[in-house]
Amino acid sequence: YAEGGFACSALAVWGPYTGGPVVMGRNYDAHTYLGLRNDVIVTVFHPSSERKAVAIVGYAGEIYAVNAMNSKGVFLELNNGMPSAGWDIHWDMRPGTSELFDMLLKAGSLDDVDRFFHNTRSFASFIIGVANRIGARSYEWCYDGVKVGDCATPEGLMMRTNHYVNPQWTYSIPSDTDSWNSITRLSNMAALAGRYKGRIDVPLMKSIMSTSIADGGPCHNLTRYQIVAVPEKLTLHIYLPYRAEWVELNMSDYIFTKTNKSEQ
Repeated sequence: YAEGGFACSALAVWGPYTGGPVVMGRNYDAHTYLGLRNDVIVTVFHPSSERKAVAIVGYAGEIYAVNAMNSKGVFLELNNGMPSAGWDIHWDMRPGTSELFDMLLKAGSLDDVDRFFHNTRSFASFIIGVANRIGARSYEWCYDGVKVGDCATPEGLMMRTNHYVNPQWTYSIPSDTDSWNSITRLSNMAALAGRYKGRIDVPLMKSIMSTSIADGGPCHNLTRYQIVAVPEKLTLHIYLPYRAEWVELNMSDYIFTKTNKSEQ
């Protein structure tokens, strides 16, 4: 299939799917021609106010939340939702990626995240996966509003690619061709989560997210980097295919300072 677009995949497991804490995997996929393949940076922001510290993972010059974790262990990842909700971008509005960054500066729980999405309209079409130490959920977020996107998944499982699945939308489901294999990637992650149900940990999540589409997984030729997050432990595992091996970062070493140590 043709290479192009911004296709991403996310899978979070907890409860009956893992014998330990919440684990969330995320593949960031993008055009090769953007020249973004090699350099991934983790940047930590320490606000001077009472807001939360936030670490973002991305490329130099990005000061918004495409992948981020705050000092309360709220982890967020962003997927393109345009194959479902359309390709319009409302440039007269503040970019949703910046709104997400602001939200993480304030959010201490998934309830805080939920309130944000139900009170904030997006300038474009996204799918947002969010996790913390107790679970995960996703939001189909666009100019027309927001709906919870994991309403049909079993307890302990949240998985997202690039199309909207909430049946309350009037949007039609795109084809694989029109969504960078979104349907197949979602189905593949469901099958792998089911196969390993009850024992998915960080090594297994790395394996699942690194399995190619041809071999029944979500990974493909657009995958620029991968993240596995464990919110309870404030850890991020980051991998650049063909460039750098998995690196584990204990974010508490970077997020917490003398002034915000009480947040632990």
